Amino acid sequence: MLPSIYEQVHHIYRELGAIPDLFPSLRKYGPQPLPDFSQEAPPWIDGVKVQEHTQTEDQLTQAAEKERYFSAVEYILWGTGGKLEEAVHFVLEDLGLEVQRMPKGSTVDRIVKMPGTDNVFGFEITGINEAIKKKSNKIGQALTFLHEREGAEKPVILACTFNDRPLQERGTEPDFTEEALGLMQPMGVVGMTTRTLYEIWKAVKYAGTDMQSVAQDLYDHTGGEFRFPTP
Repeated sequence: MLPSIYEQVHHIYRELGAIPDLFPSLRKYGPQPLPDFSQEAPPWIDGVKVQEHTQTEDQLTQAAEKERYFSAVEYILWGTGGKLEEAVHFVLEDLGLEVQRMPKGSTVDRIVKMPGTDNVFGFEITGINEAIKKKSNKIGQALTFLHEREGAEKPVILACTFNDRPLQERGTEPDFTEEALGLMQPMGVVGMTTRTLYEIWKAVKYAGTDMQSVAQDLYDHTGGEFRFPTP
């Protein structure tokens, strides 16, 4: 049987080192990408699925939930605004802390408590593309919180600084300027970056670090920037 014209031309171009799609219409009977039929299936189809299919669906659901989980954690490294507050809220709860949302207009965004202790924090959360500076309204809010607090809550400015830069390009400049720290330290206001919170999360989840010990170190901090691991 003689080769078809298509096969002859294909052979010639293969010998020349180039194989263009000269006759796409001749390929339509070859293997094609499988369409997604799942969106069109009627509800009753669930009752006839084989076990392997239902197991696959369960695995996909679990994978999607894991993806949402890790994406929420990673958002604290680049986010801003209300979504950053929610991501931080999620991470703090994931670390075993009790977290309470504060009404709009409050001097802090979250009240955070370490269960089993008397340690309570007032977290003011922000995402910016630069360092926390002396004129930052977050410092003013933290100082106001000091005067308004009902007990011995520790004010913490949690900042996603330089959030428009890749993580590997941060750390070359201070996250809290010297002038800002000059206001914070004497008043006992603690500054912490979300990068530090991320490192704490990794240490607790994957290295067996005790969160209660970390929370105690944060509460005992006299003011200024909190680093982890503690120097």
